[in-house]
Amino acid sequence: MLAIAGLVVLASSDGPLLTLAGVVLLALGVVLFVVQLVRPDALTLRRDEFSFTSLGMRSRFAWADVAGFGVVRLPVRRGTVDRVGIRLRVHTSELRRRMTGMSG
Repeated sequence: MLAIAGLVVLASSDGPLLTLAGVVLLALGVVLFVVQLVRPDALTLRRDEFSFTSLGMRSRFAWADVAGFGVVRLPVRRGTVDRVGIRLRVHTSELRRRMTGMSG
């Protein structure tokens, strides 16, 4: 979508600032497309943890830290979409500290 937006802005640009904005949008769209080709979204289930990868970034969760799963309804332009939500047993800052060794 970013690449298409960039092309639309480039096609209708009347000055250097809009041309630059179109080039930036187009470049971001191409970069995201390449990331999706190289590292597609994935869900990996293991005995003691699960992980999912989206846009090249992996998130890992130990099964012991998960209280359950549920449906999360997110607002979008034309209504809502349903997504899977993860209920954690521990606060996210505690989970981050345990997973990465970093506080925050």
